[in-house]
Amino acid sequence: MAGDPTRATVMTLQDLAGTASRSDVLLILPPALSLTPPSFPDALPEALRGYHQAGAFAIAEAGLATGRRMTTHWQHRASFAARFPCVDLDVDWLLVDEGDILSAAGIMAWTNLALHLIENLHGRPIMLEVARAFVVDPKGREPQSFRPFRPSYAHGDTAIADVQKALQAAPGRDWTVMALADRAAMSDRSFLRRFRAATGLTPTAYLRRLRVARARALLETTRDAVDQVAFAVGYDDAGGFRRAFREIVGLSPTEYRHRFGPQRHTDG
Repeated sequence: MAGDPTRATVMTLQDLAGTASRSDVLLILPPALSLTPPSFPDALPEALRGYHQAGAFAIAEAGLATGRRMTTHWQHRASFAARFPCVDLDVDWLLVDEGDILSAAGIMAWTNLALHLIENLHGRPIMLEVARAFVVDPKGREPQSFRPFRPSYAHGDTAIADVQKALQAAPGRDWTVMALADRAAMSDRSFLRRFRAATGLTPTAYLRRLRVARARALLETTRDAVDQVAFAVGYDDAGGFRRAFREIVGLSPTEYRHRFGPQRHTDG
């Protein structure tokens, strides 16, 4: 888009590659629909260097995000970090605004980006009117509310993988490091070192995530009280469960159920 934002000119990538860089252009690249990170034509990175505000992978590919903070879909965190180690990637935010570079964390996050741009260009009252017209929640949401915990067993340490499977099967059990180390036939010290090397987490943090993942499923599918859910996933202290849940998910258990749990329907 170029010029007056109320009279925008839409350009294709082919148009972009054939123009000189301009300061009055707002370039928006749509999210990729593929489950794999996108690849780009050779000419695109050079074309983008005269512009800003494009997709996270495209901006990083063009070398514009070095030392800058960006976000992308949580599923691409590992591949993005490996491909662009000089970018400060933060997938815990749905939208990251660096002034001249904006990035959004997923296909439907374009709505948050659109509202953010409308607010910047026309003010908050207009943005709220648009949000109401399209029935879009204008509040900031965090991707961690949507991101599942998916343990990897592909690290090659079979002893640790066996422990992971035991934890997955019974996250509510009162596990201790000693019991887990015995299962892996290791000393406590060796077990802790190898577990963290394989999973990126301590056993305690890993188990906490498993329990919260199980709690999310219960909150989504049952109407059990929050204290009952806490007990079912292995917490004796409901307060500790609530703190762990909010830390990992970004919402309280009650807030999470309100957004994702079973809805009551009435006749009428």
